[in-house]
Amino acid sequence: TIQCWPIRFVGDDGQDVAMVQLGPVAVEPGRQQGGIGRALTAHALAAAEQAGLADAITLIGDPEYYGRFFGFDAARTAEWRVPG
Repeated sequence: TIQCWPIRFVGDDGQDVAMVQLGPVAVEPGRQQGGIGRALTAHALAAAEQAGLADAITLIGDPEYYGRFFGFDAARTAEWRVPG
């Protein structure tokens, strides 16, 4: 399974930005290591790109997984302040 949630980010300047929160990704333990999670994530990222939201993705999940397979890092969001 993969979750994709519509979220909104409001900056200190009041700018309201529509975003998509991707994750978590979960695969039944007996089927892990077969590329299912990567395929689900790749499909979600392609759909976001097709919808013009490729630069609006945020993640919930293992940073090493997303970084290793998809090149994500926290550079763009490192200074965000979020509730919780």
